[in-house]
Amino acid sequence: HTGAWYNLGVLTLENEIQDFRLAADQFRRAAEGGSADGAYSLAVLLKEGKAGERNLPEAAKWMRRAANENITAAIVELGIMTFNGNGVDKDEVGAAKLFRKAATRNNPIAMNRLARLLVSGRGVERNPVEAMKWHLLARAVGLNDDWLDQTLGTLTPSQRREADEAVRQWVAPQGL
Repeated sequence: HTGAWYNLGVLTLENEIQDFRLAADQFRRAAEGGSADGAYSLAVLLKEGKAGERNLPEAAKWMRRAANENITAAIVELGIMTFNGNGVDKDEVGAAKLFRKAATRNNPIAMNRLARLLVSGRGVERNPVEAMKWHLLARAVGLNDDWLDQTLGTLTPSQRREADEAVRQWVAPQGL
């Protein structure tokens, strides 16, 4: 049962003496059975090299599977891997799409990464107002970024009002 394999992997990592190789095997069994959580957990271990030699292409494979099953943390991690070309071809446009998907799920890391891309115009059309919307949302939940704060200070008063209004429009339907 995939849930049992996944839970065994978690328990293996919670032991006083952690066995990363055994946990990776258990997560692999869960993932091969269709567990998105198992796929994500295996991907993390492979990406970090905790279960043996670091294997970024294999990590990306499992991260993509978890992302395709809407595990938000996997979407963010795959976005980072895609942006940097770690284990996959470098693709800033693809990374921006992944960050946007996770940002719309209220993930502050994705909001921050998307804001940075929108400021610089990497993978997306440059849009400082939209960038500051995502920055302000991430900052509201505690993810600070001095570089984006400096960029916020360069907005015209009109742009700042637009960004603040965009935040209000995002927050109201979300009930945040």
